[in-house]
Parts: sequence; C-alpha cells; structure tokens
Amino acid sequence: MCCLLHAIDDASGRVFLRFVPSENTADTLRTLRHYCERFGIPRTLYTDHGTVFYAKNTLTDVGRAMTTLGVEMLFAGSPQAKGRVERGNRTHQDRLVKALSREGISTIADANRYLDEHYLDDHNRRFAQCDGLPDVHRSAN
Repeated sequence: MCCLLHAIDDASGRVFLRFVPSENTADTLRTLRHYCERFGIPRTLYTDHGTVFYAKNTLTDVGRAMTTLGVEMLFAGSPQAKGRVERGNRTHQDRLVKALSREGISTIADANRYLDEHYLDDHNRRFAQCDGLPDVHRSAN
C-alpha cells in the first residue's frame, strides 16, 4: 500500500508526483524537498486541512519548514477548492497505473524512478503551459 502525493504549479499546470509509504510528516517533507530541488521554492503552498499541514493555533512541522523557507501556507476551505489536484488524481490513477503495470513496476522506489525518468517530463511537456510565464520559484541552492 502507498500514497501518491500530488503538487501542481498553479500558473503553468506543471505537475510533480511522488509515491510514499504513507501520508505522514516525514514523507511529506521529503516530497517537498524533492519538489524544491526540481523546480525551486514556491512562494505559496495551497493545501488541504490534512494533519501534516494544518493544526489549530499552532504550526505543524511542515508549516515550520515552509515558514523557514519563506513559503506562505494557504488552506483550502472545502474539498471542491482542491479541484485541480482532484481532477489530476483521476487522470494519474488511470494513465499512471496503466503505465506502471505495463512496465512491470511494483515498488515505490521503482515507481518514483519511473516518474522522474519518464512520466513527469512527458506529462508536463504535453499538458503544462510554461511558455511565456515567469517562473516565480526561488532557487533551492
């Protein structure tokens, strides 16, 4: 069993995906690190009210990390507010699952390698619209 964490750049539609054993703080922070290494540090992170992101009257570990990086955290007011991610999840549950099956991939490590080496670049080349848009991510280096 595993989870697919899904991030979308709101301006371009560029997607980042990562398989993790479970949706917990450590795996979420590792995924955010991979995202920042690949694209840079975002200005804003828009999430659901999941416990790794949101706790009433206090910062979560993810919230502290984002604050340290100067990333503003915004929280969706309803499940419908996360529509782009939810629609994307349906797409990836179809296309990605079929691709992994075709390739005989059954481990998280191999699935993430496939994402990095094949799926993400192909998906973003076909569906993201980065041309002419300024990249407002800050360098992670």
